Amino acid sequence: MKNSRYIIFFLIFSCLSLYGQKEWNNWYFGENAGITFNTPDGIPIALTDGQLYSEEGCTTISDKSGILLFYSDGRTIYNKSHLILPNGGGLSGDNNSTQSSIIISKPGSKNIFYLITTDAGIGLNGCRYSEIDLNLDGGLGNINTNKDILLFNSSTEKLTAIRHSNGIDWWIIGHEWDSDVFRCYLVTKSGINLSPVQSIAGLPHTDKKGYLKASRYGNKLALAVTGSGIVELFNFDNSKGIVDSKSILLNSSSSQSFYGIEFSPDGSKLYASRLDPTSAIIQYDLNEPSFNQTIIAEKKENYSYGALQLGPDYRIYVAKIGNKCLGRINYPDSSGLACKYVDSSVSLNNMICRNGLPNNYSRDLLKIQIKTKKLLKNSGVSRTSPREN
Repeated sequence: MKNSRYIIFFLIFSCLSLYGQKEWNNWYFGENAGITFNTPDGIPIALTDGQLYSEEGCTTISDKSGILLFYSDGRTIYNKSHLILPNGGGLSGDNNSTQSSIIISKPGSKNIFYLITTDAGIGLNGCRYSEIDLNLDGGLGNINTNKDILLFNSSTEKLTAIRHSNGIDWWIIGHEWDSDVFRCYLVTKSGINLSPVQSIAGLPHTDKKGYLKASRYGNKLALAVTGSGIVELFNFDNSKGIVDSKSILLNSSSSQSFYGIEFSPDGSKLYASRLDPTSAIIQYDLNEPSFNQTIIAEKKENYSYGALQLGPDYRIYVAKIGNKCLGRINYPDSSGLACKYVDSSVSLNNMICRNGLPNNYSRDLLKIQIKTKKLLKNSGVSRTSPREN
């Protein structure tokens, strides 16, 4: 049985590698902090060469082989040599925005990428995009003539992307401030369609902060509205870009402040980080009619829990604000305390984590997920990593 477990996981990770699943193997965040999953066993180790300094939002992308391409805090873009792109400064994002930026590739192109940004707080810059061409600046990349193009004003700090059901195109998803409207922009080989699909769904967002995340299957969205104590769950039609108006309200209490959001790999669990009154990480079991809640971690030292981000190893990494290491949920598909949260899992080699971790989107193809599910079902093993250390 033990040998069977390792054979199955070898097949799964081999399958994922064939589809180029190393775009998120390098992360830069916080106060010059970073980690890489480009290790022989896939266990992340610290990077100390990053130039990014961000209180919250950031994003990083690598190529299909795991080689760094560029990274950003929403204001500035750094290339793989950790130098600012010649035209990569002065962007309208803000490193104090929850999800200040996200990167997606242009469908049908190997060299063109879009950096989408959001402003912070009461800022008036809204949600914008810039186009990066990796053929420029001797192959290091630069923003072309499409810089800081407005998508919409009065944006919250929420920003994510979902693969279209056709497996080629993208949806960029944001949310209006002081409103109950989602905006979904279709991205095709022709570029970004500036006429979004708009969905009225859930409660109005009277506070800008808090994460918006999609499940790996691309059929669900979840978000936190920090100042209102809201955690909401939605169905999403990734063929039409429509957010279902019938939301599920998992939390709504002004005495609590929620910030980070992340789905487990199989979509059966949702995790949220709470800042106040006592910082904690809460698991919601989406398979249970009552959405059972379990506090899997609670503040014990002088730090709070910030962003939650699924890694390429199918574990969820936890930002510990002001700390020199990351927490980790080792088995996020498992119920309750069986998910095994470990508070000091990844050393940052004396670099400091802040609120945010790189904003990565739901990237896995449904074909891979179906094959993986069949492999695991036939083998009788649990869909978790065999490593725990």
